[in-house]
Amino acid sequence: MRPFALFTAVVALAAVGCGGGDDEGSATAETTGLARLIGTVGSKNDPDAYEIHLTTQDGAEVTTTLPPGEYLLEINDQSKIHNFHLGGPRAAVDVATDVAGTGRKTINVLLQEPESYIYVCDAHPTTMNVTFSIHGRIRTLN
Repeated sequence: MRPFALFTAVVALAAVGCGGGDDEGSATAETTGLARLIGTVGSKNDPDAYEIHLTTQDGAEVTTTLPPGEYLLEINDQSKIHNFHLGGPRAAVDVATDVAGTGRKTINVLLQEPESYIYVCDAHPTTMNVTFSIHGRIRTLN
């Protein structure tokens, strides 16, 4: 094959493989095969409510333990006075939204045993925080 023809073929294949749009945050549990965790700060009725939650894809709130593994974390930050921050003292997870901003954020996180993690509002850490541990068993509240 001539060099120009080879170049044209490579460019054509690359164009087919690339949608040309912004794919950031477009991953879903269906496309990744990962279990979903949903982080929410604020509420639909009151975006600035002092509420922070982390739930499983089944709607169970994570309050004590969660099985180890890789998860698709979907954060829905509805407030301009709060943020959602997931991290741990020894864990390699540190994901946060901006306190002054709102919006959605999607990221893969690896939660490892026997680590402890916290989800917290950095602006109100004493009143908006939950610590949970990673274990091979799960206890959640509905």
